[in-house]
Amino acid sequence: MIYLRRNQVFKFYDKIRSDLEAFQEAKLEYQQNQGVSWEDLKYQSSNPSKF
Repeated sequence: MIYLRRNQVFKFYDKIRSDLEAFQEAKLEYQQNQGVSWEDLKYQSSNPSKF
């Protein structure tokens, strides 16, 4: 039973890690395509009325 629970935790961490990797890749790809920095993107998303 303990083994199963531990296995689920590992699966959960694997999912988080793969999601994070996908996010990092998407972020990089977006930066290359748009030529804007991630800070600009965060600012834009938190202040949509300025754009």
